[in-house]
Amino acid sequence: MVLRKLGVPAILNFGLRNLGAQATARTTGHCWVTIDDCPLLERDPCETYPVLLAETPAGIRYWAGRDDLPSARRIRT
Repeated sequence: MVLRKLGVPAILNFGLRNLGAQATARTTGHCWVTIDDCPLLERDPCETYPVLLAETPAGIRYWAGRDDLPSARRIRT
């Protein structure tokens, strides 16, 4: 990511969630950049994607919707 190469502590976030529990349910996703845990130039998607699944040393975080993974730990309220 260009921002990280310039020394900006930017994180690239990917969020996914299911819209419905049936086999025909749709999945929706969103990608956003955060700096110091604040979304850059958009509203905070933490209400839609509150469950942190993984974080890489390269500055990438993967998020899920609240109802998609009941056993996952929710880190945002």
